[in-house]
Amino acid sequence: MKTPNIGWLFYRDYFEGLEQSDKLNYEVKSQRIARQGLSEGAIAQLDITHSFELKTTYPGLLLGSGYQHETGGDGEFKIGFFFDYTTGLPQLPGSSVKGTLRSVFPFHKKDFGENFTTPRIQFLQSLLEKITGTTPGTEAIRKLEEEIFEGVDHSGEEPARISPYQRDKFYEGLLSERNHQTEQRPILASDYVTPHKKPLENPIPLMFLKVRPEVIFKFHFLLQDSKVIPELTAEKKLQLFKEILMEFGIGAKTNVGYGQFTSELEIKEVSNRTDEDILEPQRPVRPRRAYEEKIHPNSREVLKSGNSFPGEIVDFEEDYAIITFKANDGECVIRKNHKSIKKMDKSKVTSLEELVADDQVKITVNRDYLYGEILNCSVKLTNK
Repeated sequence: MKTPNIGWLFYRDYFEGLEQSDKLNYEVKSQRIARQGLSEGAIAQLDITHSFELKTTYPGLLLGSGYQHETGGDGEFKIGFFFDYTTGLPQLPGSSVKGTLRSVFPFHKKDFGENFTTPRIQFLQSLLEKITGTTPGTEAIRKLEEEIFEGVDHSGEEPARISPYQRDKFYEGLLSERNHQTEQRPILASDYVTPHKKPLENPIPLMFLKVRPEVIFKFHFLLQDSKVIPELTAEKKLQLFKEILMEFGIGAKTNVGYGQFTSELEIKEVSNRTDEDILEPQRPVRPRRAYEEKIHPNSREVLKSGNSFPGEIVDFEEDYAIITFKANDGECVIRKNHKSIKKMDKSKVTSLEELVADDQVKITVNRDYLYGEILNCSVKLTNK
């Protein structure tokens, strides 16, 4: 039996009967969508020269969160999702892949200052040195950015436009056929977000749809050898893009762990505990994670981009380390996926067993903190 078109289930069948009733009960339909697997032949394939595969990690991948998908009914998914129109399967649009990759380059934003450009230049220099054996200067990185993302040829005396047929092209990230290793395994699951609209009242958890962990995507490109950095061949450029996506992730809520990938492609079984919450609507719905960040009011004014604070790991929750630190005499608590924490030698922590309570860390703010948001920051160990 073939799997129904999940995109059609989510955006059309889901609201069937809404014209006859202001509010519908969506529990059964939500459960059906979250349990859809992959039937043989359902996955579309692209015959593109350059590609690589990456696997989602916990807690999964969130796509199309800005799309409207709420009527106020019981048990409904409150946040939208992006599906390929034809296959009805989760898909990463080529424009999103291109936008994510360009966000790592330093010169696409004007007048953002050194706090924005310097870390990006240093990161790309380090990565390009690892891949090509050369360390390009700031001007070379600027020209490389224009060459890749704007199609500007800097090989002559004056910049010129590269023919559209000779530019780097970014195609969709599609589900890989490797996902058929486990027949009919669900590829989607439900999860929750708990916005605090009123600080003194308990938040109401909002259910949304996500791609599960342990789902493999295949990213497609048609790339050219770089003229700005001759050592950066098309194959090495593909490696550059893979390293960037593994470092920064893609999709929504990447700062709290979503949208992260691994190059380890063996599929492991993952339970979907949230299905029980959908099947028993009479039971109070609770967010999947009990933990929420706590930012002290005194700390808000100093949590600015580039500022750093010493802290320590105090506890663990699933794949996350719970970290405390003081800022402007205010006690703050954050949670960070262990795979995003770096060691003193700049390598990433690969296993939760590498961390212990009382580990000392440095928290660096990546973006100015806004009240009600999750703190966007990086964490680095200072004792190992």
